[in-house]
Formats: sequence, structure tokens, C-alpha cells
Amino acid sequence: MKSVNKARFVYLLHCAKNSLYCGVSNDISRRIRQHNGEIKDEVNIHTCTRAYMS
Repeated sequence: MKSVNKARFVYLLHCAKNSLYCGVSNDISRRIRQHNGEIKDEVNIHTCTRAYMS
């Protein structure tokens, strides 16, 4: 299988409870939708259940 280098993004989310969450993703718009609960898949339940500010 051929390896393809995709850009990765480091991001900080300001949570509704005034905490910060740091993550890494190669598809930042999909990842934000996962955090906001718009996409349900293999995401850490802890991060999905928090309310994030946009």
C-alpha cells in the first residue's frame, strides 16, 4: 500500500465550561463536526459530550 502524506492540523477548542481541548486531525472540518455531535463514529465519547463554542 502506498503511503500518502496528508497535512495534519493541531487545533484548540474553547469549551463551554471554559476549558481547552487540544487535538490533531487531517480533516479539521470533519473533526469539528464530530466534536459538535453532528457526526457519530469512533470518537472519544468524552469529547463528544462536551458542549463546544464555535
